[in-house]
Amino acid sequence: MQSDIPTLNSYALEMETGDAGKVRPLCGDVPLVLSPSLLALAAEAECEFVRYDERLETSPYRECISLFQKRCEAFALAALCGSDLSFLHFIAPESSWPRGEDATKATARKFIDLVDKYHDPSWAGKSHLDRSTLSMMHFDIMHSPQEAKDEGLVVEGDAADSSRYPFVPERSDPLGSALPASEIGFYLKDLLAFAVKPWYLTQMQSCLSHLQLHYISPFNNLNGLVGALFSYIIYARRSFSKNIFVSVGEVTLDRVDNPLDAYKARGEGAVEPYGLWVYHAAKSLMRQMEKLRLFEQRFVRVHDEWADSLSSRRVSPVCLQLAWDLLSLPIVDSALIQHRYGRTAPAANAIIQTLVDHGLVQPANSNKRYRSFISKAVVDIYYDAFSAMLPKGWMSSDFKKLDFE
Repeated sequence: MQSDIPTLNSYALEMETGDAGKVRPLCGDVPLVLSPSLLALAAEAECEFVRYDERLETSPYRECISLFQKRCEAFALAALCGSDLSFLHFIAPESSWPRGEDATKATARKFIDLVDKYHDPSWAGKSHLDRSTLSMMHFDIMHSPQEAKDEGLVVEGDAADSSRYPFVPERSDPLGSALPASEIGFYLKDLLAFAVKPWYLTQMQSCLSHLQLHYISPFNNLNGLVGALFSYIIYARRSFSKNIFVSVGEVTLDRVDNPLDAYKARGEGAVEPYGLWVYHAAKSLMRQMEKLRLFEQRFVRVHDEWADSLSSRRVSPVCLQLAWDLLSLPIVDSALIQHRYGRTAPAANAIIQTLVDHGLVQPANSNKRYRSFISKAVVDIYYDAFSAMLPKGWMSSDFKKLDFE
């Protein structure tokens, strides 16, 4: 299925900063001073995040919420990269369906792998935030993880070593309102020094590094995506990626959709772009927590309805388990049930028929062989999340159709 999503290979820096000309070295001679009220807001947002993340640690819905957020973020990264991939490829990248789209599914898997890699606290803790790390990020966006392995850039047990990646040269030409090319080296050195300081609020350190990378724009392309990955890794190094993570791609899309920041009139960003970014990051994180709680409630309601429906008649334990797993894997087929639950083909087909009879799933295609089934209730949660995430007009009504052939 093709979409009408426009490409976003680059966009005006003014959308992000309000006034790029006021950006200065983060570790320069002039200290970075933000008001106590702004720092308190950032600290409150971090506390909200930590509380929800810790509560999710013991929640039976932890897996489906974590996967839900990961798929949303991967889809946002793809949109920022100018991709027109359907969200279906992000929901079931390992599925045999849709058939004949292996290359497309591989691209979706690449973005999911990016989210996995740069949000991993154990990996991020071993990494060194230096110039070669930026080259690694640039390479990872351009190539698949398998290509990195094939070229010997990733060695088993030492994936955090970025020194093997080919050095991406700094741009030599002007790029919009970004920093002049002659000053890139100085600002990059300053940025990397700021990013490893341990005494800043994580929210402040991550969002200001993202801002600085936008301003510097050290490469000829993909600077926005490198900035997002850089934000991920800073959060991960501070253990902000246990069960959920701070969404950077979603917030960036929101900024593209709203060039006049909704918080600008109220925040310090009206006169100071650093203040604007800290304010926006704190408010957007609190909004993310509110949205995740609402989507978690929807997952709970869906599962409760399914449990009530299945309890009306005796069903097999595998059928009950599959009803739970559908929250995380909304697309299933007979082969998946046979492989995952160790059932024969006739038994797998009988389980699927039970779920169809109770309205948990419906056919996703009309194939006689390799027939797939989809949980519309779960997919609708993704639809609503993506519609809320993407700028207005990016998702057409055609996406709501279940005619995927």
